[in-house]
Amino acid sequence: YCKRSIADMMGPVRSISFSWEGGYVAGGGNEDKGVEVFHVDSGESVAKTDSGLSPEVAFSPKDYSLAYAVHEAQGGLRVINGASILS
Repeated sequence: YCKRSIADMMGPVRSISFSWEGGYVAGGGNEDKGVEVFHVDSGESVAKTDSGLSPEVAFSPKDYSLAYAVHEAQGGLRVINGASILS
């Protein structure tokens, strides 16, 4: 059964990634909404990028670094230090 759901992200979600310790989940999609990061226990949105289309997201397996795809005209791939956006 479903223990929790996050309903704040609008539009279809194309990929998700959990942080290394399982406390955060990031989601990206094909709409111009960017990447949004949520706290798993509370469902609260804790960070959001203004990257536009972001169909692929991935947290690092050892820290809070977050990589996400962007439109080719914007560089194709971005990596940010997630600790700075989660604090």
